Amino acid sequence: MVSFLDTIQAHAVRTPEATALRAPGRTVSYRGLDAWIDRLAHVLTDRGIVRERVCAIALEPGPESVVAVAAVLRAGGAFLTLDVTQPPA
Repeated sequence: MVSFLDTIQAHAVRTPEATALRAPGRTVSYRGLDAWIDRLAHVLTDRGIVRERVCAIALEPGPESVVAVAAVLRAGGAFLTLDVTQPPA
């Protein structure tokens, strides 16, 4: 089975300049997306995200949330998305 991350990496090699993410006023290529995920994954690893460790993600939907999920997975962790519209309790 091909994973989400494998698909991104394959597109980054095959069609690096193709659009991977589009948001108002912003476009990210597959090469840029793969590099962004990799940079964040390294930061997360340096901060202790290891295999099966849960990392909470509290972001509104958008390119940053996609990258955060992918970076946690690339670092080997698991993610828990938090709804930013709900009270902290």
